Amino acid sequence: MIQRIQSVYLLLVIAICTSVYFLPLSSKISITDTTLVYKMDAFNIYQIKAGEASIFSAVLFNSIINGVIGFLSLFAIFKFKNRGLQLKICKILLLISTAFFALLFYETDRMIPGTSNDFKTIYLGIYAAVIIPILVFMALKAIKKDDDLVRSVDRIR
Repeated sequence: MIQRIQSVYLLLVIAICTSVYFLPLSSKISITDTTLVYKMDAFNIYQIKAGEASIFSAVLFNSIINGVIGFLSLFAIFKFKNRGLQLKICKILLLISTAFFALLFYETDRMIPGTSNDFKTIYLGIYAAVIIPILVFMALKAIKKDDDLVRSVDRIR
């Protein structure tokens, strides 16, 4: 189960999904007023003005999608005997993780109401979310390779 490379890739996806809950995802710092900062984590967008933090808006949907990605990765690891189902789960996982990555950038861009030309954007934890679709794609390729190997052995018999 864990000896296969696709299981390692999916375990790394679970580790990254877990780390996204603890990392700040992005920040926007005002160029004109250096005391105004907006920070986004997995659950909320915070407005920090002169050292005081207040919740600006909630982005709970991001944390739900992140949890679904982690759960599907774990589920795919334990479906190692059914490679067809594992392939389908990884294809769905690739679609969801790509949409999650795009959603994080969209949420960061619309973090501030009105024009955001006066703000400098810093992407912190979003770079961790970039790695998730890459790892899922690599796991998908490894599962296909494993499935092709098993099918070729079955043809010889």
